[in-house]
Amino acid sequence: MSSSSTSFKPNVEFYSRQRMPVVGLGTWMSKDAAVDAALDMGYRQIHTAYNYRNEAAIGRVLKRWIDGEKVKREELFIVTMVRALVSHIQKSPKALNLAYVGLYLVHTPVGLKNNGDDNIFPMDLDDTLQIDPTTDLVSPWKGMEEQVGAGRAKSIGIGNFNKEQVTRIVKNARIKPANIQVELHAYFQQKPLRELCEKHDITVVAYAPLGSPG
Repeated sequence: MSSSSTSFKPNVEFYSRQRMPVVGLGTWMSKDAAVDAALDMGYRQIHTAYNYRNEAAIGRVLKRWIDGEKVKREELFIVTMVRALVSHIQKSPKALNLAYVGLYLVHTPVGLKNNGDDNIFPMDLDDTLQIDPTTDLVSPWKGMEEQVGAGRAKSIGIGNFNKEQVTRIVKNARIKPANIQVELHAYFQQKPLRELCEKHDITVVAYAPLGSPG
């Protein structure tokens, strides 16, 4: 096997030619100290989400690094995710202290009842999530497209969507998804979904690539 066939590619390229670092720090349940340590180690992709409730803390770390000239803004690739609510779409870049993010994802295709910004996971009395059955996938996507036009996101994508939901977005999109993040590992390989995404030139990011008891 030649050295060129085994060489590590540091970036994934979207159909738009934007490049995303292959290695990134996921920050679910992480504190700002983890982001500090990761940046110090050379990480340049940081992944967060509105639901993680740590965007503001991460934004303070990023601002400190940029203001202190320890890193240039253009060297950072920041990914965040938003719930399927149009009213939340502009909140994440502001919380991160950034004019724009590299990739903005719709976190899930299923909406939850909007019981206020601080009630991230609204629950019924029997401790079941309050699902919003009227969730409209197309309206949030149009809101995401507006973020690209406004310069608040370089690329947009989706998370946890199935084949039918991906197809619906692609059919109704003015700007198609550049990336999808889904659970993907040896025990859950998602081959039909991956084949569909390849057909539409949508790159795939795996979460829990080693599996997860959760």
